[in-house]
Amino acid sequence: KWQAGPKDLKDQNRHHELGITLSKPMTFDTYTLYHEGSQGDSRENTRAWRLMYYDDETKEWVQFDEVWDNTQDVTTRTFPPVTTQNLWLRVLDPSGTGDETVRLYELELYDKR
Repeated sequence: KWQAGPKDLKDQNRHHELGITLSKPMTFDTYTLYHEGSQGDSRENTRAWRLMYYDDETKEWVQFDEVWDNTQDVTTRTFPPVTTQNLWLRVLDPSGTGDETVRLYELELYDKR
């Protein structure tokens, strides 16, 4: 579980950010994100986020998914395959209720090709 409140905000735009380093590079084309509602309280589901990966060739962060107005307790998204060891999750709206606390329970990566 990752939970971060207003005191943990990293930038002036009031976005929560989480860097994720995998044990080795992985190719994936699907992810599943478990929100607060997966544990029972859908009112605090993460509403908006951006997911990026680090491209070792260009040495830049590349956005590969962005979600707005989420209401699902568990979100599964599919996209063109990505190979990386480093991910960056930027939460743009932690709850949609004005509560600035982000509550995420799990991020799963899959290669379903």
